[in-house]
Amino acid sequence: MVSSPDAFRFEVHTADAAPALVGGLFNPFAGPPEGPPDDGPPPPTTELTATLDGASEVPGPGDDDGSGMATVTITGTTLTFSFTVANIDMPTAAHIHEGAAGVSGGVVVDLLGNGTLTDNGDGTFNAEGMVEVDAAIASAISNSPGNYYVNVHNAAFGPGAVRGNLADIVQG
Repeated sequence: MVSSPDAFRFEVHTADAAPALVGGLFNPFAGPPEGPPDDGPPPPTTELTATLDGASEVPGPGDDDGSGMATVTITGTTLTFSFTVANIDMPTAAHIHEGAAGVSGGVVVDLLGNGTLTDNGDGTFNAEGMVEVDAAIASAISNSPGNYYVNVHNAAFGPGAVRGNLADIVQG
């Protein structure tokens, strides 16, 4: 059988069915049956942070005493975010914009439109959420985080109350 497996046939019979229920030829090249497709390794994860303040707003002015902290995690095309801001009026919008420090740029990711905002009742606000982004945007932010910034807007400061450029989280 090893030297000429195609010369042999297999059949399955039962006591109730004299003809074969199933059958076939041996195929030495078939190998094991295929399992689920291999999707490869999981996508890399990028963890970023931004320190937010009014002085970083371009063009200013931002909220002079406003401050905050944002974190952004990108895995594949999934962007997860959270931020806390203090000493500003209720946020009306928050985005990731393209632009290095000192440069104003266009919106590339809408944050508040894809998350929840909580008024903590003590002059601080928290937001968190998740959004699917274009693969090119995810890659660009992950590879050059300093060219992107988190901007939190409110009614008093429409162009932005607080802003901070993204940076890799330093482990250690």
